[in-house]
Amino acid sequence: MGLNDLLAAEIEKKRKRLDDETDAVKLKPKELLKRQEVPQQVKEQHYTGTEGRLEGLKPSKPAEDALLLVNRLKTRPERIDAIIAQESQVKTQITVETIQEEQTDLLSIQCNLFIHTVLRSWTTDNYKPDLILDTKRALYPLLLKLRRKTLPTQLLISLSTILFHMQRSEFSLATQSYMELSIGNVAWPIGVVSVGIHARRAHERIQGKDKVANVMLDDTTRLWITSVKRLITYWADRDRRSRSTESLIISH
Repeated sequence: MGLNDLLAAEIEKKRKRLDDETDAVKLKPKELLKRQEVPQQVKEQHYTGTEGRLEGLKPSKPAEDALLLVNRLKTRPERIDAIIAQESQVKTQITVETIQEEQTDLLSIQCNLFIHTVLRSWTTDNYKPDLILDTKRALYPLLLKLRRKTLPTQLLISLSTILFHMQRSEFSLATQSYMELSIGNVAWPIGVVSVGIHARRAHERIQGKDKVANVMLDDTTRLWITSVKRLITYWADRDRRSRSTESLIISH
C-alpha cells in the first residue's frame, strides 16, 4: 500500500468518526426527552397511588389533639367549679385516722388545701418575701400531683404526716418527719394503728439497700421537698409570734 492509499484510508476513517458524532448529537434530544418522560410517569403513578390512599384517611393525630384541647378548654370552668365544690366539703384538719393508704384521695385534697392555706398566710404576713415566689414555683409540681391525686402513696403518707404535726404545732416532730421523707423513709405519725412495728420493718426490708433518698430522685422532687421545710419554718415562726401576742394580751 502506497502513501496515497494510506492517506485516503486515514481520511475515510476521520470522516466516518465525524459522521458518528453528528448522528449522536442528533439523537441526544430524543434520548433526553425519553429520560424526562420516565420520572414524569413515575411521578404520575406515585401521585395516583397517594391520591387513592388519601381517600380513606382519618384526621391526623395533631388535629385530634387540638380538638381534645379545645373541648377541655370549653369545659374547664365547669370542671373547676366541680373541684371547688368538692374541696369545699373537705376539712383541712388532718387526723391520724385519715393518714392511711386507703385514704389517699382524701389525703391528697387535704394536703393540697392546707399547703395553699400556709402559702396564703405567708404572703399576707410578708414573711421573707424574697423566698415566697421561689417556694411557690418549687411547690407547683407537688400541688399539681395532689390535685390530680397522682403523688406516690409513700410520699403522700410522709407529706401528710409532716402537715399533721404542723397543724398540731409539733414542729420538732414535723422536722423529724421531714428528715425521714428526705432520706427515703416513710414517715408515719405516732399512733397510726394500721401500720404496726412489724409492718414497718417488713416495708424497710422490701426497700433494702437499693433505697434511694427522695431528694436524690430528681431536681423537681428535691425542690419541692426542700420547700416543704420552708413551710415548716414559716409555720413555726407564725405560731411563735401568735403565742407571743397572746401572752402580751393576757399579761395586760
